[in-house]
Amino acid sequence: MEKIILRCTEQHQRYKIVAENDNKNLQVALAGFCAKEYTENILLNQLQNICLQSNGSFSILHALLKNVVPQWQHSFNMPTVQILQLLADSFLQQKLTSMLVYKGVGNDEKIIRRIFL
Repeated sequence: MEKIILRCTEQHQRYKIVAENDNKNLQVALAGFCAKEYTENILLNQLQNICLQSNGSFSILHALLKNVVPQWQHSFNMPTVQILQLLADSFLQQKLTSMLVYKGVGNDEKIIRRIFL
């Protein structure tokens, strides 16, 4: 459940936000987007604030991302955004330990930030 397929132009980088539970046996891709590289630090700082607000709750983190990612799309002129719309009930009670941010170049992805909750 950590797959997000996005096609970005050459001017944009591909980013993916993945939540990880405390056992590290569950990773769920919550959002993915294409953004210009100069916005990366702004987005990472905002993700840090979202994590602080969520207090490790999967459902709160998901709700916050569902609200903020469309705002980013408009503000940062992102051509492509994908957000997980619904969570299974079993995920809602999960406590998260971290949120991972991946950056994709071509077919490769690497973790650029791990934010602990």
